[in-house]
Amino acid sequence: MAITGVQIKLSSFTGSGPGLHILQVLSSGAFSSSISDNNRQSCYAPNPSNTSLTGSWTAKVANTNIAGTVQTVLVSSVSVGTSTASGPTITWMPYVSAAGNYDINLLVPGCTNFQDCASRTSVKVIVFPGANLPPYVTEVSQQNTADTTILLYSGPILPSSPDFVTTISMALSDTPAGSGENGVYELVADRVQLVLKSANVNATSSQSGSGGSSTRSFGFLEWPSSQSTTSSFDGRTTFPNSSLTPLDAIGVNIFTGMGSTSALTSSRNIINVITQHSNDYFIGGSFTLSSGSASGSSNIVAFKSGALTGVKDGGLDGEVSVMAISGDQLYVGGSFTHTRSGSTQVNGIALFNVQTNTWSQVGAGVNGAVTSLVLVSDQLQVAGNFTRLLASVSGNSGVNVNGFAVWDIKSGSWVNSGGFINGRITFVDASSSPQYMAGNLAALQKYGASGLVMLKNGNADGPEVSPLAIGLSDSVQSSPSSLSRRNSLPSIAENLVSTLHLSHLFGRQSPSPSLARLPAPLPATAPAILDGAFWSNSSSSKEVVVFGGNFSFVPSGASAAFEAVAIYDTDSRVVQGLTGSQPQGTVRALLVDGDSLWVGGEFTLPGSSINGLALYDLSKNAWDLNGLQSLQPISGSTVVVRSISKSSSRPHTIVVAGSFAQAGSLRCQGICSFDTQAKQWNALGDGIQGEVASIVYAGVCYSFSLVFSF
Repeated sequence: MAITGVQIKLSSFTGSGPGLHILQVLSSGAFSSSISDNNRQSCYAPNPSNTSLTGSWTAKVANTNIAGTVQTVLVSSVSVGTSTASGPTITWMPYVSAAGNYDINLLVPGCTNFQDCASRTSVKVIVFPGANLPPYVTEVSQQNTADTTILLYSGPILPSSPDFVTTISMALSDTPAGSGENGVYELVADRVQLVLKSANVNATSSQSGSGGSSTRSFGFLEWPSSQSTTSSFDGRTTFPNSSLTPLDAIGVNIFTGMGSTSALTSSRNIINVITQHSNDYFIGGSFTLSSGSASGSSNIVAFKSGALTGVKDGGLDGEVSVMAISGDQLYVGGSFTHTRSGSTQVNGIALFNVQTNTWSQVGAGVNGAVTSLVLVSDQLQVAGNFTRLLASVSGNSGVNVNGFAVWDIKSGSWVNSGGFINGRITFVDASSSPQYMAGNLAALQKYGASGLVMLKNGNADGPEVSPLAIGLSDSVQSSPSSLSRRNSLPSIAENLVSTLHLSHLFGRQSPSPSLARLPAPLPATAPAILDGAFWSNSSSSKEVVVFGGNFSFVPSGASAAFEAVAIYDTDSRVVQGLTGSQPQGTVRALLVDGDSLWVGGEFTLPGSSINGLALYDLSKNAWDLNGLQSLQPISGSTVVVRSISKSSSRPHTIVVAGSFAQAGSLRCQGICSFDTQAKQWNALGDGIQGEVASIVYAGVCYSFSLVFSF
């Protein structure tokens, strides 16, 4: 039982008066109290026990029901849902004067006397015996109604030294018990007790910290810089205890968890990288732990409060090569595709949230191994043996990047690096200027873009060049399969008479089934941008770029891909798609008229009869298809809109040209005008026979580049 006080009553005495020479209360080990004033220095010990705190702790006095006695402890209130890393901690450092085998107990006062049973929960306690001994982790419930003693550790304890002390740390459990009271848990810290079991430990020089040690570790060693001047030390031999630090438990525990010496027979076991977050560490490589506090972990593990701790879903299913940390976000790169449990697919690069202990994707990942991660100005530079930024986690299509890509942390999206690289990068160093890269390189260019680049007036050195900030995917087909069946274009006679009256000629002609066709549109292998226009938002006076072609992309925060048309804010470098159905095919012509966006090409719009031509309201972010009769194809072909323009002489007239037979029920082959007020198609004069490639305005007349018969 714990003694809370001593009362001495002198019942008799001899001599001239009562007296007391000395009183000693001896224990079998040592105590360390959470109350600093209780940790007094003993007459026979050079140092007192000590404690250290993080977070907010206050003293609390219990009613012991024993006259003249009180029991004081420290308590800390924690909101339900607080993570272990964010919660308060207390570390006891009891002074141990002699080597021996000890039991280390945690004294937990009962909740009845403290009247806090509803708010009690469970805690995680880690014992670090000192020197090269591994830490021990115990989950302890503090929901006991009566005072109780919990055994935390039983084994050898080495004497205190300038380098090592035995420490016992307590924090909120990773999975706290109970639901708390009014959304709050209460942690209680009283005392730890060391009970000497035997003093027959072989107190050799190795145990006292002055000689060699036979304890083995794997993959990690923290070497004090002060040891570098020790000329007598040979690094090829066993490391002396005086050189070891508490962090060396990482290597000791990994060695034990992998299966000790038998694990070294595998060439696949390796530690590649370690990074620090606050007082915690993350270790990555190629390994699997089958025992210990992090049993079941693969390729990545955490080291917290002196012990290895597994991460969510058991880690990753492949080797971890590199890590980079930004705030609470740990970016991990390597040769993996999923978490070990298979619950999250992460191709080559993954994001681990340290606070929430959760995995998430970085875009859809890459199609190969990541070998370098560098943080530069809120951007993560990613290099490795990959060729694409994947458009989806389960596919292989995406944006070609040739081994180097940039992830913008603020927007949560891949961005254009601004340069062009032909080859594969394995190393990036951004610690100095200029920046250095290494790998299998064939060519480098200062500027590079995915389909589009913005130019504006610069200085004497030339114009300012701004590449598109997002990568475009080639997951969209170049064109519908039926569009590939086109006849080739024969030679056109060069002796056309310039004074030929076309209206008279076409009025006498009938449609010819053998009329030569225009050649297929120029190849537009995705990703390709084929046309663009500027739009000024009347409500914000902000100008953006609208571009179309054959591509797809997934903007930041979106789960589905947008296709064929995009809106680009050059100031914020944000790319957005059109709301609603996405054009299925290729967009070849764009025209902005006020807040109206005319979209032409060879595409359909799901859920509508639209074919090759559509109208979108930019101010309302919605398709405006009411009253727009669909274009009809020439027999045996598909609709292709090659040109959309606005008449300079008729302000409400839009002229559409390309390959089609009629608009709605109106026959106007190859070219037709649309009245935006009346929402009505109109033929130009008597019409033409053939297909129109382009038009140009001259005064109030149109000139056509076309194919016709006469």
